[in-house]
Parts: sequence; C-alpha cells; structure tokens
Amino acid sequence: MSYQMQSEQSKQKESGSGSSTSSNPSLVGASMSGGSSSTSTLKDILSMIVAGHMQESMMSAHQLAEVARKHNDTSTVQWAGKLWTIANGFSEIQQIIAQETMTGVKDKAALIGRLARSLDDSRTVSQEDVDRVLTSAGGYWQLADKDEKQSKSNGTGAAATAQNAETVEQYKMSTGRTWAHCGIATSLMLLQANGLGSMADANDLVSEMYIHEKGTDVGLMAESLRRRGLETASHTRNGKWDQLMTTLQKGQPVPFGVTHCVGDIVKMNSTPSKYFAHKRPGDRYSDEFPGSGHWILVVGFEGPAENPTHFLYNDPHLGGQVRATRDELGSMGVGDGQFFLISQ
Repeated sequence: MSYQMQSEQSKQKESGSGSSTSSNPSLVGASMSGGSSSTSTLKDILSMIVAGHMQESMMSAHQLAEVARKHNDTSTVQWAGKLWTIANGFSEIQQIIAQETMTGVKDKAALIGRLARSLDDSRTVSQEDVDRVLTSAGGYWQLADKDEKQSKSNGTGAAATAQNAETVEQYKMSTGRTWAHCGIATSLMLLQANGLGSMADANDLVSEMYIHEKGTDVGLMAESLRRRGLETASHTRNGKWDQLMTTLQKGQPVPFGVTHCVGDIVKMNSTPSKYFAHKRPGDRYSDEFPGSGHWILVVGFEGPAENPTHFLYNDPHLGGQVRATRDELGSMGVGDGQFFLISQ
C-alpha cells in the first residue's frame, strides 16, 4: 500500500494493533439483533481499508452484507458491496504493480474514487477516511497516467508543451466577459505552446476574433493566429478526423469547437478552479454548452494514428485536462465532417 494508507498501516503495526475490526459494533451492525456481536460496521470496514487490510476488509464487508440480507436491509447490502469493491480494487492495483505494469490501474483507481465519494451519502463513515481513500486512489491514477504518457510518442512539439502545461482557465483572464471567452483562452494556450503569446495578449485577441453576443469566430481565430506567427493556421466549419490527426502528428495542438464536454479528468491546475475546485484527477467530468458552444484545445492522442483510442484536451472552462474516447470527442464536436477546428 502507499500514500496515507501505508503510513496508517505502519502506525498500527508500531502500536501492536493487528486488526481494525470493532468488537463493539455500532450503527448498522448494532441494529442487527440476529447478527454476530463482532459484525463490523461500515465505518469499521472503511477504517480497515485505510489501514491497508484489504483481505480482512473484504471478508468483513461480505459478512456484513450477509447479516444485512437476513434483515432485509438492502441499503446496507449495497454500501457493504461498495466497500468490498473498493478493497478489491486496491488489492488488484497492488497485484498489477507487483507485475511491473500499470495496465488497468487508471480505470480501477477511477472506480474507487467514484465509490468512495458516494460513501458520504451513507452518513456512517468518517470523512477523514474517505479523503484518505480518495488521496490514495488519486495517487495511483496519476502514477498510471504518468507511466502511460511516458510510453507514448504521440505528444511532440507544441502539442507536448501544451499537454504538460497548465490550462488557461478563462475565468482567470482580465477580459471582462470571461464566461464567453473560452475561444480566447484556447487561442492563448496554442500561442503559448508555440512561444508566441502571453496572458497580456488576451484583450487584443478579444478584439481580433470575438463577436459580441455570438462568440469566437473560427475564421477570425485563424486569421489572428496567422498574424501572430502561426502562418499555416487554417479554419474549417466542416472538419474531419484526418485534419485533426494530421495537425496533432505535426506536433501542433488543435483548437476544437464543441457543444458539450465529457471524459475523465487527467489533471487540474495548481490554483483552484472557479467552478470545479472539488474535482480531482480520475473524476468523471461532463458539462454542456448550449447556444454558441465552447472551445477546447486538443493536445494529444493515444493509440495508433490511423485508429486512435483516446484524446487529451485542455478545457478552459474546467481549468484542467481531460481524457476522452474517440467516440466521446467526436460527439462533442457533432461528428466527423462537422468539426469546427484550426488545423496547421
């Protein structure tokens, strides 16, 4: 085990405590008069997980679920099942890492994170323990993500720079109507990745490409980018996958128009996001942008160029980076042949 959980386990060993199982059950366990007096509660089991006792916590979760079934307590059965899945997920992650690979770790860590956050609704577990589980799951997710990136060769040039940089969050700009300036933030990220711009250029970009009450115009965006040094920047309102892929393979990020966003968060900026400060790496992310839509910067892809499996994009609304499947990105852009994008 690693991170907080490892330290908790070490402390417990040092104190001579070999088990987190409570002999004085409360809450759910105590309410089951027909169950064993040693039946662990949900809180007990989560504490076992935090201490690193995965097999013990799985056995206790199974026992609690069996007692709950006898009392027709379906709610406790479900919560116990979630705890079992969390413990099993950590156990499987440890087994994967022991084999010197990270395959599957991201998905398992993300599932653990989702289940751990749902435990708050049970109102029977320690928030501190939930936070420790989230910290550990997030740590594993980031390790796997780093390993995945290092094994890829798809991020080069300015695209790699943008992929490793923080996202320009539109609400942190000093342009006034920041809620409408996602295209400005996206253009800034592209320029900065090429060493051609800074935050001081934001207001000038507004005057060059933003149409009041309508949004950032893709044609004016390309014109502005050419003027600032990206001489081959070209716009389209009916773009295709090959234009996106050709640009990424040249090492250039791609400004991409979308109607909604979806995917798994890869990383968040070091400063809290205005609207998503609660989000962590591995969390599922989605939002919709009716009306004039939204701009993101596609910064990389995974898998073979002829058939990529996933894409990475920096979202100025989120203030972070997201990983989406090919189908998800295609849907965000309203489908092949209808993409609004800037190619180079």
